[in-house]
Amino acid sequence: MHRFPDGTEKAICHASRNLTDAEKKYGQIEKEGLALVYAVRKFHRYLLGRHFTLFTDHKPLLAIFGSKKGLPTYSANRLLRWSLILRGYDFTIEYRKTTNFGQADALSRLIAQQTTPSEDVVIAQAVQEGEADCRAITSTLPVDMKMIAEESAKDDTLKNVINYVQKDKWPHKPSADVVRYFALRQSLAIQDDCLFFGPRIVIPSKLRRRVLQLLHDGHPGTTRMKMLARSYVYWTNITKDIEEYVRGCRNCQEVAKAPLKTELFSWPTEKQPWSPVHIDYAGPLSGKMFLVIVDAYSKWPEIIEMTSTTSVATIRRLTRLFAQFGNPATLVSDNGSQFASKEFAEFCSTNGITHIRSPPFHPQSNGQAERFVDTFKRALEKLKDSGTTSEALQKFLQTYRRTPCTASLGGRCPAGNFLGRQLRTPLTMLTMPKSAVKERNRKMERQFNLHNNARPKKFEPDDRVWVRNFGRGGTRWTSGRVLARHGHATYDVLVDGRTSPSTTPASTNTHAQATTSRRPDCSEPNEDAADMSPATADADATTIPTSTPLRRSQRNRRPPIRLDVNPTRKTHRS
Repeated sequence: MHRFPDGTEKAICHASRNLTDAEKKYGQIEKEGLALVYAVRKFHRYLLGRHFTLFTDHKPLLAIFGSKKGLPTYSANRLLRWSLILRGYDFTIEYRKTTNFGQADALSRLIAQQTTPSEDVVIAQAVQEGEADCRAITSTLPVDMKMIAEESAKDDTLKNVINYVQKDKWPHKPSADVVRYFALRQSLAIQDDCLFFGPRIVIPSKLRRRVLQLLHDGHPGTTRMKMLARSYVYWTNITKDIEEYVRGCRNCQEVAKAPLKTELFSWPTEKQPWSPVHIDYAGPLSGKMFLVIVDAYSKWPEIIEMTSTTSVATIRRLTRLFAQFGNPATLVSDNGSQFASKEFAEFCSTNGITHIRSPPFHPQSNGQAERFVDTFKRALEKLKDSGTTSEALQKFLQTYRRTPCTASLGGRCPAGNFLGRQLRTPLTMLTMPKSAVKERNRKMERQFNLHNNARPKKFEPDDRVWVRNFGRGGTRWTSGRVLARHGHATYDVLVDGRTSPSTTPASTNTHAQATTSRRPDCSEPNEDAADMSPATADADATTIPTSTPLRRSQRNRRPPIRLDVNPTRKTHRS
């Protein structure tokens, strides 16, 4: 029914059919719901995309088909399925009493005397509009409707689909080539023996290659070609066919953009410092070139200012650096002329270095050095007010080497992983002393003193002491006088009128004591007793320690019980 602005209504189309044997067994609410779904499907061409009103004289259907809060949980599965179908339309459902519902009730009384129409009854104006749209679409193609109709009749799949659409009867289990069209059956139509999916004409398989050529005329690219195809033509897997066609176009591939980046592949985990080592040149920066070396294990950087970037100059600098830290097992660089030269290859081969060069135009392979070059350039810009370029370079290196780095092993600073210690800087004075180290040193001193039977030794100025004579001639020990003390066991001693700096005396003339590093033989000073005064010799002789006899245990020991083996016994017991 069509409602005019003045409120009058007139019929546009009538439709009816008999119930099948299965449908006759439906409940009354299901029969009423079936009538609504049948009507909407029947007049799909008029209703899709427009707001319309459904009238029913069965009030329970309002809660099922008109609810905006979701479907009632107690509804039957069939009603729920029909409700989902109607959700694709924009409609309002209203209730009318049977006394005011004469339009449909009058026809329901006469349905038994009528036969099911074979075709839909359509308005001439609607048919003309549909034909005009179809002809407008086909007129843009160099192939005409007649050619498409002929090829569609020869195509096995489209021939069956056209037959199903014309009869409005689809198989319960469609074949694999028809199942895609079965899902779109509500949008399929026939015009001039051609199959249409909405406003798009369905192309038979024989003409698809030709249509692809027309769509690709002007080489619009994959995305634009898809958008163009969606406006005119359709067939199953059309998107895949368009992508394959564009990939096969040589002209498009020759000027195509760079493909997406591949997955990131990291270098193998390093197990020791200084292997591998990444090198690269940075510059020119302030008119200078810099050779950048980075240890992949500890992230320890070396930056060398270069006046020349030839292979000979590079080898000379690397030789000096490798003499300091050793030859790396692996050296990674780009394809610069200095690294790709014959001289550089011989240098690596002679020193047992495996040289790896990154692929051309792929700096990511040497990303360790490339990334540090960027960091170095930014640092020089920040330190441009910190003096000369050399001063800024050294300040940057010291800061970078002492700063913890998340990429370095354990998150420690590069110096800690490369040198095994922290760099001493002005910030070091702000740290708390390590008492654990002092306690460890005290423990080592106690163990050494106990093991070597060492005793404390302390001399005062003007004390007479014996000093070891390391000269070739003369006696082994020489008498002297203490002048001053400099350390824990270091003194200045006056010997024969000359001062011996930082000399460690062995003992005083009156008290023989052991040294802190080695206990001298007490008999050695007595061998030179003839050169000393008798009083001094006697005093030294009286201080010679006597040997202490070894202490033996005096307990009574019980003899062991030994095994008595007797073959005549069953067991052997002690």
